[in-house]
Amino acid sequence: MALASAAYKDALANNPANFTPGFPAFLGLCLIDGVLSTKVADPADMGLIEAIGEFGINSDPTKPEWNVIDKFVGHPKFQEAQGSLLNDANTSWRPNCGDQFFFWVGANEHAIM
Repeated sequence: MALASAAYKDALANNPANFTPGFPAFLGLCLIDGVLSTKVADPADMGLIEAIGEFGINSDPTKPEWNVIDKFVGHPKFQEAQGSLLNDANTSWRPNCGDQFFFWVGANEHAIM
């Protein structure tokens, strides 16, 4: 969590009080969903657009909110934190967990935890 917090602080350039209410939840979801976090690199990805829409986030890369998301998931400390959560054999909830958001392949066949 310390690594994720450091990545967030480094990525934050604007006052998060002006961000959508779903913003923190989306960041958390990115942290535990490797597929979703890689989709952030392409704001035009239809799966990503659908996902962020459920959190009320605009994928316009000129928006301050999107800039923070992009910097957060691209930060080396985020990558390390995510790797620790998803790939560490000592993580008790990891077995059979996989990616949480894109659980099934195909349009509209996903479930949010």
